[in-house]
Amino acid sequence: MSDESTSKKEETAAPVDPGAALPIITTSLSADEVLQALSKASRRGRLPGFEKRGEGSFVVAAFGDPFDRELVGAIEAGTGSGVRVRFRSRLLWKLPVIFIVLVVVSVWPGLPLTDALIPASWGWWPTWWWYLPLVIVPLPFMLPRMWKKSERAAVANAQEAIRKIARKVDGVIEPGGA
Repeated sequence: MSDESTSKKEETAAPVDPGAALPIITTSLSADEVLQALSKASRRGRLPGFEKRGEGSFVVAAFGDPFDRELVGAIEAGTGSGVRVRFRSRLLWKLPVIFIVLVVVSVWPGLPLTDALIPASWGWWPTWWWYLPLVIVPLPFMLPRMWKKSERAAVANAQEAIRKIARKVDGVIEPGGA
């Protein structure tokens, strides 16, 4: 039992390469049957964020703490009577924009507030001398790390969603192309 649980942990903890191409699913179902199967799985709560977009395409949520993405699936004709589903990931820009605006807007109001809390009679340095470096200097170190963490989480979640989709459409997962 411990060997089995250890191997499952190792599978889920495998490193994720955000730059790698997402896998492709090949199935013997038609495009309409694929969309029906995914819609049914979504209604049962097994495929979060599923939404049909036009003929032969759909999106599924790819959660990437803190910046989420969409997993966009494009259904195209395959060999024989089946179809292939190609995937790409697309960033949802709403939260990154809100985050940047909040950081920019919250830096300056913090300066007068902090200055008001430290009486000038203490003979302390002017607040802006230490406050602005304290707030601004960590940003170039923090933001790339947040971005990479979010990207890895979204790719891992997208790969999990692709495995679920493959099971729902009785498909075979193939390595993705560039």
